[in-house]
This record gives sequence, C-alpha cells and structure tokens, in this order.
Amino acid sequence: MGSDQGFYEEKAELYREAENPVLLAAVLASLPVGGRVLDVGCGSGTLLGHLAGHAGYRAGIELSASAAAAAAQVADEVVNVPVTDDLPFPPSSFDVVVCADVLEHLPEPAGALSSVARLCQPGGAVVISVPNVAYWQARLRLLRGIWRYEPTGLFDSGHLRFLTRETLLELVAGCGLVVETLGPAQVPGLADHQLARVPRLLRKAVDRSWDTATNRLARRRPTLFAYQLICVARRTGDGPVDPPIEPI
Repeated sequence: MGSDQGFYEEKAELYREAENPVLLAAVLASLPVGGRVLDVGCGSGTLLGHLAGHAGYRAGIELSASAAAAAAQVADEVVNVPVTDDLPFPPSSFDVVVCADVLEHLPEPAGALSSVARLCQPGGAVVISVPNVAYWQARLRLLRGIWRYEPTGLFDSGHLRFLTRETLLELVAGCGLVVETLGPAQVPGLADHQLARVPRLLRKAVDRSWDTATNRLARRRPTLFAYQLICVARRTGDGPVDPPIEPI
C-alpha cells in the first residue's frame, strides 16, 4: 500500500531534493506576512525551508521518519504521523495549509482533505498539487495498452488515486472549499536520454524551446498538457459549493 510507512522510508531519498517553484509562488501569494503555514507531506522540508523569513510559524506533517527528521532542522515543528491520524493542531490554527502531491497517495483523499482543511482558518488558503493523469503522455501510453508503474512521476508506484482537472474540482468543492485558482505547474524538461541524439551544441536551445512550447500549451489547455495541477482554494466554513470556474 502506498500509505505504508516503510514504503515511504524507501521513497524519501527519491524525493529529497524535489522542488516546485510554481507551488512555492502560490503559497507565498496566499500567505500573509508572518502567517502560519502547515505543509502536509512536507518531505525533507524543502518548501518549509524556502518559507523562512516569510512565515511566522512553519509546521509539517511527514510519514517518513528520516524525512521528518530532516524537515525538523528547517521548520518550527514537524510531526511524524500519517495524515489520516488525529493531528496535534487545533482547528483554524493556520493561514495556509499545503497538500503537495499527497492526496493521490491516500485511500480516502476526500476525508483527509476535509480534515486538514479544518486546520486552516476561515478565509485561509489550502494549496493543493496533484499529478494530472490526463496528461497527453499518459493518454498516449494507455492508447498503446501500457500502464506500467514507476519509482516517481505520473505513474509513481505509491499512487492510489488518479486525478484530472475535473475530478480535482469535484474533490475540492465536495470538501466545502472555494476554488480561487487552478492551473498547471511547470512541465518537466526533456530527459538526458531524449536529448541523446541531439548535437551537444544544440541541446540547450532544444531544451529551452521545449520548455517554452510545452508550458505555453499547459497554460492554454491544462486538461491535456498540464503534467501537474496546482489549486488554491479558500476555506469558507460553509458546506460544499460548486466550483466557481468553468471547466475547459
């Protein structure tokens, strides 16, 4: 099971250096000066480290003991428990709650999202990122009859749920959150093996062209070209609401 602690001890090293500049920008834009932030599934604390000097209090939840220990070196508080456990934080105690690449690893993502959203104060932001299983490369694989799990990425072997733009909107709205923004993260660059046949002097130019083209397509058609989706939603304290933006 992808929610098993031993499984994520093995995963911790793979994701140790993972960074997401688009997610960081979304968190910074939602965080009031000196505000309190909780990073659910904080890994080794990369995001929390970047928030030093911006947040007044930085807390994390992490299943891997080794990753939690590393995160504790840069955060004010890190608890080494599953997100499905009772969490040692009072309701409405954070200005921003981050769920970055967490929900797809859980058997019941709606219940977990509802629980952590209650830790965000009314009017505060819940920032969510999930892989988009409708990404064009995933569709192409399925058309070819291929569904093969991998150590990381869209087909991470720890993924228990698979989300698209539409199902993410449904999940967020069903938890009583109001979507403020929903857009793509940066699309991954070309891998070394994909550039192997490109002359060395041209590789940087090809890589830059790929980045420009794919990220432009992701902004225009996130349902198809977004590798990852980043959602900023607000807690209102009310019941479920309809998503306020039209699907593409």
